[in-house]
Amino acid sequence: MANATTTRASQDATIPNPLGLHARPAAALAQLVSSLPSTVSLQTDTRIVNAASVLGIIASSIGQGDNVTVICEGDYAERDLAAVLSAIESGLGEQV
Repeated sequence: MANATTTRASQDATIPNPLGLHARPAAALAQLVSSLPSTVSLQTDTRIVNAASVLGIIASSIGQGDNVTVICEGDYAERDLAAVLSAIESGLGEQV
């Protein structure tokens, strides 16, 4: 019987959005994450939240300039991490 392993990838990101991850960018991030095969979490200094949860992201009060660690787990963790980081860096649909 073969052992199943889950690939894990993580990297820090700085939030560029002037108002942080409020409703609109939180929804854009959650929508992107929901389309990915990996499980994606955001880790702040005080909590880890499921990045597919708009309410979880908003409740984290992540502001402009805050650092978060994006954590992806699954067979496509590296690819999905790159997609999430690119979306965050580009402002999740907002002007940055």
